[in-house]
Amino acid sequence: MSRILVIQPHRMLQQAFVVALFPEHEVRVEAEMPAAETLAAADLLIIDAMALRKGDALSPREIHAVQRSQVPVVWIDAEAPPAAVAKFVRLEPPLKRDELRAATGEGLRLGAAAPVAACLPPASWTPPS
Repeated sequence: MSRILVIQPHRMLQQAFVVALFPEHEVRVEAEMPAAETLAAADLLIIDAMALRKGDALSPREIHAVQRSQVPVVWIDAEAPPAAVAKFVRLEPPLKRDELRAATGEGLRLGAAAPVAACLPPASWTPPS
């Protein structure tokens, strides 16, 4: 079961995310950007950047925290995330349940691909004979 952290300031939409993603995933919701340890503990972040920006809750500091966490992100906004956010899937509002689920799966695959690639030996490596 994947751990998904949803950062969404609106209570009603928080519930909608939980309903859309549970029981396939363990879903935690926050109204604002949590501490770095909380971000890093998730397998995927779903960030409603548009809603956070409207409430002045998405500063460069928060974006930097997301970047440092190295957790893949489903970024909900009409614009792509800043270049600092490397592994992301972008969704444009209004959201549809199937689109959210597909983006969640794609984001989780981005996270799963990184550790495997990091464990591969360099191209110049040859096995001992």
